[in-house]
Parts: sequence; structure tokens; C-alpha cells
Amino acid sequence: MRKRIQKSFEELVQENMKEIMQDQDAMYEIDEKLDERYEAIHAE
Repeated sequence: MRKRIQKSFEELVQENMKEIMQDQDAMYEIDEKLDERYEAIHAE
């Protein structure tokens, strides 16, 4: 029983890590776009 709980807990952690990584990727993309806009605005 305890092993099963441990396994499902680890699976949840893995799933959450994947989601967190995807969120971080999305945040980096937004950050890059903001940097590009900032540079474009200040280049004029």
C-alpha cells in the first residue's frame, strides 16, 4: 500500500514538473517578445 502511494506521488510530481517546464518556456517566450518590443520602441 505504502509503495503504491509513493509511486502515485512520484507520478504526480513528474506531471507537475512537465507542466512547470512548459509554463517556464511560455514565460521565456513572452519575455523575449517583450524585449524585442522594448528594443523596437527605443530604436526609433
